Amino acid sequence: MRVVLVEDEPLHQKLFAAWIERAGHQAIAVLDPRQAELVMLQHPPDIAIIDLHLPHIDGLKLIALWRRRRELSAVPIIAVTVLTDDYDERSCLLAGADMYVTKPFSRAELLAHMQQAANRTRNNRQGRDRPGTDRNSCGSTRVLFSVRTACFCSSLQIRVPTYCRLIDQGEESVFFG
Repeated sequence: MRVVLVEDEPLHQKLFAAWIERAGHQAIAVLDPRQAELVMLQHPPDIAIIDLHLPHIDGLKLIALWRRRRELSAVPIIAVTVLTDDYDERSCLLAGADMYVTKPFSRAELLAHMQQAANRTRNNRQGRDRPGTDRNSCGSTRVLFSVRTACFCSSLQIRVPTYCRLIDQGEESVFFG
C-alpha cells in the first residue's frame, strides 16, 4: 500500500513513516503541506495521512481541497491531531476526512485505521457497500439511517461522498461525515 504522510513535525513524521514501512507499506513523507497535492498527483496513494495543524495551510482546508479534485477525491484520508474536542472531529469529518485519530496513538492503532480505510476502498471498488447504503449514478452513496431516542424516531436521507463512516451504537445507527 502506498501512503502519503503529511506531517510537519519531523520526529512524528519519521516515527509514523517507520511504522508504515515496517508493516510492509510504502511511506511517502511530506513536511510542507504546500507540496502535498503535487506529491499525491505524481505518486497516487492508496491512503493519505494528514496532520491537521500544519504551517502555511490548515489541514481541514487541505482535506477539503483534495475532496474537490477529481483525481484525489477517492483517496481515503486519515486525519491525525492532538485535538480531542467533538467539534474538531465533526469539522474534520465534514471537511472530507474518512477517519479522525487523536495523538498519541500506537503503531497498532494507526495500522488498524489504515487497514480499515483500505478495506472500505476495496469494497467500494468491488461495488460492495455497507448495509444501508446504495450507489447512485454519480458515484456518491446514499445513506439511510435512523436516530432513536426516548422522545422521537426520525428517518433522514442524506447524500454524502463515496466514503462514509457508519458506527452502530446499540439500537442506534449514527452517521458521521
